[in-house]
Amino acid sequence: MDGRTLEAAPALGQTILRWSSRTHTLAGIEAELARIWSEAPLTAQGADGTPERRVAARTSVLNLVVVARQPELAERAAAVIRMLTGRHPSRTLIVSSADPDGPSWVDAHVQAHCVMPRADAVETCAEFIDLVAGGETGRHVAAIVAPLLVHDLPVTLWWPGDPPLGSRQVLDVLDMADRLVVDGASWSGDGIGRLRALVAIVGDQELAGGTLAVSDFAMLRQSRWREAIASCFDRPELQPFLSGLTDVTVRRAIRMAIDSQTLTESERIDAALIRQVASPVRWEQTIEAMAARGVRRFVEVGPGKVLSGLAGKIVRGASVASVSGPADVERFFTEGAPVV
Repeated sequence: MDGRTLEAAPALGQTILRWSSRTHTLAGIEAELARIWSEAPLTAQGADGTPERRVAARTSVLNLVVVARQPELAERAAAVIRMLTGRHPSRTLIVSSADPDGPSWVDAHVQAHCVMPRADAVETCAEFIDLVAGGETGRHVAAIVAPLLVHDLPVTLWWPGDPPLGSRQVLDVLDMADRLVVDGASWSGDGIGRLRALVAIVGDQELAGGTLAVSDFAMLRQSRWREAIASCFDRPELQPFLSGLTDVTVRRAIRMAIDSQTLTESERIDAALIRQVASPVRWEQTIEAMAARGVRRFVEVGPGKVLSGLAGKIVRGASVASVSGPADVERFFTEGAPVV
């Protein structure tokens, strides 16, 4: 088990690898997790050779377990999780199975990723375990995961791809989780039907004591469309009809064209809307791109304060405001005061 530390001072907001080691037993993983905080230096060497940047201890707020059935799914999940280290530090376990008919084996990389959120703050660090198990060991994911969880912290299970609904392996892992995160857009067949089947399995099996919550990225991407449809029933006289709504079908024919330049403006808008439904919103990347260009003040115009609140969490220290009516607009432009 060889551990190594990296001591370069990170740039603000940049995730840096503080510790990396490798082991081939479950007991070895626990030992390496302990070594991270007993052997990693608490200071980094600055440009002039003097110690600086005190490293924080572990700051996990949850256990995040990713069950990846293909290597590419594990790689994509790892990249996303590393970007979230500063805002949602966790003990992350990415578990993959290989060669189920061969001998039992374990190969684990144990890492500590840290980020400097502000110039006057300590580093926020989180633990990261990338584990591949083969043979009989790989067929018992729950038995691998359970001893590596931080007790008294919630467990979120992220299952990229198409989960094998109803299998013993899935049920055992779900039983230890507080929340299951899936992406129905990546499933084969009827995504809504499979989501209903998954929710039914959770309810029938009384997994996690009947308290397991299910979140679907595909449904979250469509939240703006659902809100727009629901707003059609804002008028009191239409609300009684809302309970009878079972299906919504959006039909719009777009003329096929070899050259996209021959599309009309209306057809380009329609095509863009369809891509929006099937794609991530990328709100966080948008705000970060604006911040990288020097933007530090964000104003939300319209009812609610959700977007301005998110902008404030994404860009630490940013000035945010919510302008929801004529009086707010007048106050904002005459007094320059944030309306929160």
